[in-house]
Order: sequence, then structure tokens, then C-alpha cells
Amino acid sequence: MRKTKQPPGLAEGIYFNLSNEAYHADPALSHSGMTQVLVSLADYWVRSPLNPKRKEYKPSDAMIFGDRCHQYLLEGKDFFKRYNVRGMAYDPKKTPVSTSEFEKIRASVEAITTIPGMAEHFTVGCPEVSIFWKDPTTGIMLRARYDYLYVFGALDYKRIKGMDDYTIGRAVRDQGLDIQHAHYCEGIRAIRRKLRAGKAVVDNLPEVIGGEPGQVWLDAFMNEKAIMYRFLFQRSTPPFIWEFRELEAEPLREGEDAVRIAIQRYSENLAKYGIGCPPLGHREVKTISTYHIPRRNYD
Repeated sequence: MRKTKQPPGLAEGIYFNLSNEAYHADPALSHSGMTQVLVSLADYWVRSPLNPKRKEYKPSDAMIFGDRCHQYLLEGKDFFKRYNVRGMAYDPKKTPVSTSEFEKIRASVEAITTIPGMAEHFTVGCPEVSIFWKDPTTGIMLRARYDYLYVFGALDYKRIKGMDDYTIGRAVRDQGLDIQHAHYCEGIRAIRRKLRAGKAVVDNLPEVIGGEPGQVWLDAFMNEKAIMYRFLFQRSTPPFIWEFRELEAEPLREGEDAVRIAIQRYSENLAKYGIGCPPLGHREVKTISTYHIPRRNYD
């Protein structure tokens, strides 16, 4: 019998210190999954936890370096709990990082944190917080992983090739950052409602967040009404210049529309094809319109 329901995963809730592996293995629909669904269900399925033969893609050196900058910026001294920088006492359980690589990581991060007031941005919240919630219209479980969650919103750290408006704009479109913005804001709204109603799991709440008892911080978060969501873009090459960006109303509305379309499309295709591999093509013949063909220039 074909299974046409989303497989069960983690319950609705807010999860602190959930491993990256556990987060990505959950069948709840994520921002990146939505961007794939909008291309085709097959593009989503082949990369999703629904695919029992899903391949783990090996990250490039640039991606590894970016991840380590991300961890050092957002986690501070906890970086050294998982990495062994040369000059430290050797620990075989930690991943070794060369002195030259760490100097680049430190230069990238200090370009941000040495600006007056910037270091405090990463002391009042909590890094790598995962939120799971159910879409009230379709019943589809959704998930989001916040780089840094504050009482009043969240920050997402992106490394990028250039800092001009057009390069950032292309990243928004190519990576679906307008979709991420809308989806992550809705996640905050949804989990606040669930927390206030006592219907959300709170997993591994830290004893202290931002200098306050964890429960005090969580109470303030669930009762806050404002949502600030910003991207911190940083160029991936020296001198590692950076700036904050937030979306204007129009691209945010486009992101909200895309989120709704992606969830609906995922739900409808799940009911139609089940959790197995969907068809990779259709027998119907489509025409190619003149509007889809770039015009030639004979000058």
C-alpha cells in the first residue's frame, strides 16, 4: 500500500543543541526543501529524508571554511570543544585545524566582533536553535534552524562572493533567502503560540541564555510580539567586509507567497504520489512559446 502521509518526526517544539545530523534527517519540510519543491517534486525527493538512498554530498573546502567561521562567530569559545588548533593540547576526538586556517577564521570573525557593540550581538541569544511546527492549513510538519535566536527575532549569517547590491540580490533569488525570511518569521510566530498554549516541546533548554536563566529567557521569547529578522552578509575573501541586510516589503511578500505555494504543492504531491520517488516526466506534449525564447540580436 502506498504511503501518502508525511513520515513522523520530531514533535512541535523548540530544540536547543539538536545535532545538525538529527535536524537534517527529520522529514519535516524546510526552507531548502521548499526551494527544491518549487523546481520539482523529484528535485526535493532525491535530496530529502524520504529517499532511502540519499547521498551525503561532500562539502568543498570553501564550504568547510565557511562553516568553521560560522561556528567560531556564533558559538565563541565552544568552537574549541570540537576543533583542535595547533598549539593546543592534542585531543584525538577533535577535528584538527591548522594554524594558518585558524588565523583566517579568526580574521574573518574579528572583522565583525571588533566593531564596537558587535560582540554583544552574540551574547544575548542562543545559536543553532531548531523549531518544528505544523502548518495549520495542510497539517504538514515544517522545520527551521536559526543561526542565532534572540528574544525579539533572529539573525542569519551568510558568506557571499561580493557585497554589491546585485550580488546579494542574486543570492537572495538563487538561495531562496526571501523564502527563508518568510518561513523563519512564521516559525517564530507559530512556536510562540504553541509555547503560550503549553503545546510545544522544550528540549535541552540551557540553564543560562544571554546572562539570564534559560526559563526567564524563554518566557520573554514566547511573550514577545516583535519579530526582527536580518541577514549578516560577509564577503568570503579578505578583507572580509560585511553588513546587515533586511528585505523590503515586496520581496518579503513574494517569499510568503512562495512558502504557501511550496507547502501546498508538497502536500498535494504527497497525496498523489506518496513518499516514494515521484515520476520524473510526463507523457503530455507541451509547446515552447516565443516568450520563453531569448531574442537574437543581429546588430
